[in-house]
Amino acid sequence: MTKHILNNSSLGYVWQNEFCLHEKALLIGFLFRIFVEYLSFFVLLGDHHSIAKALFNTTRWYPATFYFELLFTLIFSFGILFLGGVLYFGLRVNPRSLIGKIAFIIPSLFLIFFHIVLHLQIITLPWVYLFAGFTFLFVIAFALEKCIMLHSLIRIVKSKLQFYMLIKLMFLIIVFSLIGATFLHKLTMIFTMSDNSYQTNEFGNMSHPSTYQVMFMPLLILNIITAIIEVCLSRYKKCVSSGTATEIWLNLTFHFHHVLARAGIGILIGAFLVEWYFILPILLQSTLNIPPDKISSMILVASIVSLIANLVIARFLSNIDIKKLFIGMLIAFILAIIFVSYNLYYKHMIFLSVLVIALFYNSIQATTNKLIHYEIMSLTTSLIFLIIGTEFSLIWSGFLSSGISIFLADKLSNAHHIFVIPIVLALFICINLFSYYHLRIKNQSN
Repeated sequence: MTKHILNNSSLGYVWQNEFCLHEKALLIGFLFRIFVEYLSFFVLLGDHHSIAKALFNTTRWYPATFYFELLFTLIFSFGILFLGGVLYFGLRVNPRSLIGKIAFIIPSLFLIFFHIVLHLQIITLPWVYLFAGFTFLFVIAFALEKCIMLHSLIRIVKSKLQFYMLIKLMFLIIVFSLIGATFLHKLTMIFTMSDNSYQTNEFGNMSHPSTYQVMFMPLLILNIITAIIEVCLSRYKKCVSSGTATEIWLNLTFHFHHVLARAGIGILIGAFLVEWYFILPILLQSTLNIPPDKISSMILVASIVSLIANLVIARFLSNIDIKKLFIGMLIAFILAIIFVSYNLYYKHMIFLSVLVIALFYNSIQATTNKLIHYEIMSLTTSLIFLIIGTEFSLIWSGFLSSGISIFLADKLSNAHHIFVIPIVLALFICINLFSYYHLRIKNQSN
């Protein structure tokens, strides 16, 4: 009934009638932070080859890029583990305290420090120690900030109607952050290609300092704005008590198998995103010799067209059972992978192939999100899984699939680079189906 009400009501109506003024302010701050976080993540992965080469001071993209993926996967994984520790031990976190406000600021300082490190041509041992120290502080701040965020949202989102609205808004923001990263990458191309010192490596990635200026300056500004907003909104946020933290942990452990199965289904989204948005441009450049500016234009157009198309398609598929729709979409997705791989290998219909991949990414994302988020375990657990599970699934599977792709690209010949995408996606589809099977068993047993 709640889903029916939401589908026939505008988000504006729900927003206007379900939240008070300070709750709206907190939700706007939350959505803006989500936008900036995912934008930063997408931009980092969008030019990871040149960033990795600058970070490790090498001219070879492999294994530098592989180590870069591993480094950031570990950083975010430790952040999630530390968050689990905060909840397990029931640590008390006050957002209005000095520590609470510092937790909002450190992620911005970490990005600034990372930007400085990239400009150092030679990283000495003291800088390595300093980077390790900043990373440790970032992990702690990440966990504390997420704990405060979760506690605030649990107090705000008290009904299924509010939760379903938050799902729609959050994933709409993630789509816009992806388009924003695409636009920023295109803008970087325009600025750097007009520079006489512009050079590309063997995969078309930018390799001089002005690249980082164009990419990182908007991110730095947005992260600083986010930190200021979070500090200003901290007066509306309640202290996270030991009892609340323990209650959140107990909810998670009670639904642990459900959460794990849903996370396994969700990792396909992150893997697919990386393959079409980050790996595909590299393969198009290295295998088909398409100019990087043309590739970024194709992806930008395909992203916008697929977003509009999926909004139309969703209206026709809204009445179909989500489980049947998920299996049907997965079968169609496998056929689409075969179609795209065939076209790219024989150099046919390149733009159509890019458009098909973008279209299926948004379709798979929308269908998977309904499958794993709309069936509520408990409101608290589902809310935690929406925020933390989505971020962990996207980042972990994103960096993991990127690392596997880089490893395969190094081992395969240049002519066979096109097969990297179907191989990686086949692996994650198997994980996806295995998790879906276990989720069905858990639902039937309950």
